Amino acid sequence: MIRSFRQFLVFVLLGSLILPPLAAISSTRSLGGHLSLSAEAKITLYCLVAAGVFAGFFVLQRRLAPQLLQESLEQASFLDSMRGSLVPFAILAAAALSLFLELAVIRWQASMFEFFAFYKNFSLLACFAGLGIGYAMSRNREGVPLCLAIPLFAWQFALLIFLRHGLPTGQAYSLEMIPFREQLNMGLDQIKPAQFVAIYLLLTVVFILTVLAFLPIGQLCGRLMERTRLLKSYGLNLLEPF
Repeated sequence: MIRSFRQFLVFVLLGSLILPPLAAISSTRSLGGHLSLSAEAKITLYCLVAAGVFAGFFVLQRRLAPQLLQESLEQASFLDSMRGSLVPFAILAAAALSLFLELAVIRWQASMFEFFAFYKNFSLLACFAGLGIGYAMSRNREGVPLCLAIPLFAWQFALLIFLRHGLPTGQAYSLEMIPFREQLNMGLDQIKPAQFVAIYLLLTVVFILTVLAFLPIGQLCGRLMERTRLLKSYGLNLLEPF
């Protein structure tokens, strides 16, 4: 499982590195213009740095694979050896954490980009997918360590903040780039092909990042629920929102 997880990380990093120059190119072409020489030079320099970052990350994630696997095994052993009287409280805490992060991510994404506010189910489905996959693999000792959730959330936050506020004026993702037919009923112009590619790559990267971040949290809660009777554990999980 950890190998597939690392492969998705590599794919998401590649998409994250492509997004900034793609936003600049798509914004320029949507206005019918061409990139200036200085803009082309900046994009070229960025691509060289991005290639170095990608190569370094690819080597790093392969070297860290044994440590991540060991961390996953130790996490599973710790949860399996937890005192039985503490398990119900641990299930409540894990469920509360998952619900808090789910609501926080949905609202934060909507505050960063307007199209997430129009289509909240997108963020909700990403959270549910991550938690669901985590629950499904909770019996597998070779899972994903919980410690990876923090850098994955930080990765998503940094990426969206940069795409929203770090790009030059006119090159950021905006409300006019909503790639759905409902925009015609809102009085917005039809999205251009270059913007279509840019926005759907953004949606893909954000969806996968959200899934990967919630996966170890779902795995944690699922493994704790395996420690007690299914009906009781499910009741404790449902009790948390109240």
